[in-house]
Amino acid sequence: MIRKPIPPIFGDVGFGTYEEVNIGKPGADFGWPFYEGGLDANGNTVSLKQPQYAVLDAAQDFYNSGTPVTAPAYTYKHFGSNSITMGDFYTGNTFPSIYQGALFVGDFSQGTIDALRFNSQGKVVSIKRFASQADTPNLGVSVQITTGQDGNLYYANFTAGEIDRFRPV
Repeated sequence: MIRKPIPPIFGDVGFGTYEEVNIGKPGADFGWPFYEGGLDANGNTVSLKQPQYAVLDAAQDFYNSGTPVTAPAYTYKHFGSNSITMGDFYTGNTFPSIYQGALFVGDFSQGTIDALRFNSQGKVVSIKRFASQADTPNLGVSVQITTGQDGNLYYANFTAGEIDRFRPV
C-alpha cells in the first residue's frame, strides 16, 4: 500500500495561555512569538495575539503586514508550567481500533496522555484521554511516547528515570 507523505506535525509549548499541535505545510506561518493558539467563543481553534508582545513595534509591523497566520490543528489551555509532549501516530495492534492512527500527546505538568484523531484535511475530529496520573498513579511525567516494534506504546517516565510500557486492561 502506498501512503501519502505525512507533513511534519509538532508540538509548541505555549507562551502565555495555550499549548499547540501544529501541522507544517509549505508557507505555514504560525505567527510566533506574536500569536499563540487559542479557542474562540465557539470552541474553534484560532490564533490569538500575544498580549505581552502586541505592544512591541515588531509585533505591530507583523500584524500590519497582512501575513496570514496558520492556526494550530489542536490547542488546549494550560495553567502553571505546562509543556506538551509529542508522541507517535499509533500503528500497533495491542490497543483497540479507536487508537489506530491516533496521534498520542502528553502534558508534562498535567500528567496526562491523550489520543488525537485527525480527518483527511488535518482537522482533529476526536480527543480521547488515554492515561492520566489520576487513573495511572505510576504514570509519572512522560517526556516521550512511541510505538515499539512489538506494537506496544512505550513512554519515557522522567520522574522514575525509566522506560515504561502501557498495557491494555
